[in-house]
Amino acid sequence: MTPSREQRSGPATTAGPQNVAAAEQREPPAPPPSATLGATVIYAPNSANLSESGRSELTRVAGEINTRQLRYVELRSYAGGDDPIDARKVALARALSASSYLIDLRVKAQIRIGAWATSDRIASERVEIWLP
Repeated sequence: MTPSREQRSGPATTAGPQNVAAAEQREPPAPPPSATLGATVIYAPNSANLSESGRSELTRVAGEINTRQLRYVELRSYAGGDDPIDARKVALARALSASSYLIDLRVKAQIRIGAWATSDRIASERVEIWLP
């Protein structure tokens, strides 16, 4: 007799709305002590589209990443809004758009991304690029 799915992997669990919302509100971990903020790209609310100034900033930091031959960079993306789940989706889309642009600029460093929802809409519409 084949064991049931529950017997193989333990009881199934589901994340209730409170658990999901609590997970969305967690603060991001602090960057490594040796990391420096290489750039900050500002986005329009509820948008993952790069502005011309955002592309310029990413082009500048891509040159620094390639010149220094960094092994990795960290993109930390933030978005605000009433719904933390939707805000985190926007933050993730921003991180991916910035990452894709850096790849198009031939950045060879590993790009690590993180996305967080915040309650402060004005200060949260950004992607930070942290350099080791």
